[in-house]
Amino acid sequence: MSTKTAEIDWREWTPEALDLAAREDRPILLAITATWCHWCHVMDRTTFRDPEVAELINRRFVPVRADNDRRPDLNSRYNMGGWPTVALLTSEGDILTGATYLPPTQMVVLLSRVADVYESERSALAERAVGIRRQREQALAGAETPFSGEQIREGIISALESAYDPVYGGFGREQKFPQTPALELLLSNYRRTGCRKHLDMVTKTLDAMRNGVLFDSVEGGFFRYSTTRDWSVPHYEKMLEDNSGLLGVYAHAYGLTGDSRYLDTARSIVRYLESVLLDQDTGAFFGSQDADEDYYKLPLEERLQHEPPSVDRAVYVSWNGTASAAFLKAYEATKERAYLDRALGVLEFLTRSCRRDGCFYHYFDGEPREYGLLADQACAGMALVRAYEHTADQAYLDAARSAADCILAEFADPRGGFYDVTEEHRKAEPLPYREKLLDENSWTARLLIRLLNHTQNASYRAAAEAALRALAGAYRDYGILAAPYALAIDELVEGSTAGNQSQ
Repeated sequence: MSTKTAEIDWREWTPEALDLAAREDRPILLAITATWCHWCHVMDRTTFRDPEVAELINRRFVPVRADNDRRPDLNSRYNMGGWPTVALLTSEGDILTGATYLPPTQMVVLLSRVADVYESERSALAERAVGIRRQREQALAGAETPFSGEQIREGIISALESAYDPVYGGFGREQKFPQTPALELLLSNYRRTGCRKHLDMVTKTLDAMRNGVLFDSVEGGFFRYSTTRDWSVPHYEKMLEDNSGLLGVYAHAYGLTGDSRYLDTARSIVRYLESVLLDQDTGAFFGSQDADEDYYKLPLEERLQHEPPSVDRAVYVSWNGTASAAFLKAYEATKERAYLDRALGVLEFLTRSCRRDGCFYHYFDGEPREYGLLADQACAGMALVRAYEHTADQAYLDAARSAADCILAEFADPRGGFYDVTEEHRKAEPLPYREKLLDENSWTARLLIRLLNHTQNASYRAAAEAALRALAGAYRDYGILAAPYALAIDELVEGSTAGNQSQ
C-alpha cells in the first residue's frame, strides 16, 4: 500500500517494501514521524516537499514512512535521537546511517553520499551488518552478572541524587523531562526509609513544573518537556502517557503530604484528559494532542476563537493501562468514586475490544490492530491487578493472569528476560531482530511479582527474577532512566506492601 506526501512515493513498512528494496538493490529511507511532533510537520512542509529531495529519494531509495506511536517497534530500533528521524537502511533492515531534522540542502548531501556508498560497497556493508547482528546475539545471551537487588536500587537512587538540579528541580540541565518513574522511585524510597531529602527533591520538582509554563494553566494538563533548565520553554505537545504519569505522581505526593496544591494539579490533569483526550464512544483515551505554540500562548478567550490542535484519535493499550493505573492512584489518594469508575471504564474497553486469546493488541482506531507489544501486556496487566486490589473482582485478576501468561508464552527468552515483540510479529512485520528493553522488562517484572502476591504462582517470581538478573549488567548504561528497574526491584525486595505503595 502506498500513500502520497508531496512528490515522495511513501510506502508502509511491509514485507513488500523490503522485497522491493532487495529486488532493485536500493537502500531504504525510513522516516519516523509522530502526529504530535512540530518538527515533523516542518520537515514535511520543507525538506520532503523539495523537488530535488523528492526526486532523489524516489530514484535511489525505497521510501517508507512510519508513525512512532503506532510502530514503537520500529522507533526503538531505528530512532536517530529524536523526531523526525530519517534512518537509511539496507534492504535487510540494517542501519547504514541516519539523522533527525535536516533542511533540504543537507538532506541532498546525505542521501547522495549514502546512495553512492551503497552502490559501490554493498558487499562490505552486508558483511558488517552480519557482524553487528552476531554481536547483538552475544549481548542478548549475556554473561552471568552478580545481582544484589538492594545494592542496585541504592545505586540508581544515588544516580538520581547526582543528576538532581537543586536550583530548578528535575534532573539534568537541558532538555528537561518530568521523569515520572524517577519521582515515583524517590517517593517510594521516602515512604520506605523516611529520607526527607528524597521527598524534598520530588516536591521541589513538582512545584517547579506546576508553577512554570510546562503546565497549561488555561486548559490543564502538561506539555511534554522543556528545552530549558528552568522549565520556561516547553515543547507544546500533550501526551496521554506523560499526563498519566504526572497524574499518578501528583496524586501520590498528595497522599503522602496532604498538600492541597498537588491534589489541585491532579484534578487539573484529569479535567484535561476527560475534556480533550477522552473517547466518549469507548470510555478510553486518545493518544496525544498536537504541538501548536501559537495556540497555546493565547489566553482562554482567544483560544475559543481558534481551532484547537488536532488529536491523535487512536487508543493505545499501553498508555491506557498507564492512565487506568493513574486514576486508581487518584482514587487511593481521595477515595472519590469517579476516579475508580473512570479507571474501570478504561479497562472494560481494553478487555472487551483490544485483546484476543488473552493477549492485548497495541492500539484501536475503529478496529483493533494485531501484534500487541510487551508494553501493552505489562501496562494493561498491571492496571488490571490494581483494579482487582481495589474491587476484589476476580475478573480483573483473571484478565491480568491472562496477560501474564501471554507474556510467558509469547515474549519470554529462555535465557531470561522478555523480548519487545513476539516471534510471529518479527517475521510478519518484518523486523531484523527482537530486543529486550529495560523499561518494558521492568514493567513486566513488576506485574509478575504483583501477581505472585495474589496467586502464589512460583513461576511468576522465577520469570521476574530471571528478567531482572538478565538486565543486571545493562542498567548502568541507562542512568536516571533506570528508575523503572529500581521500582521493579522494590517489588521484588520489599514484597507486596512496597509494591502497592510505589506503583
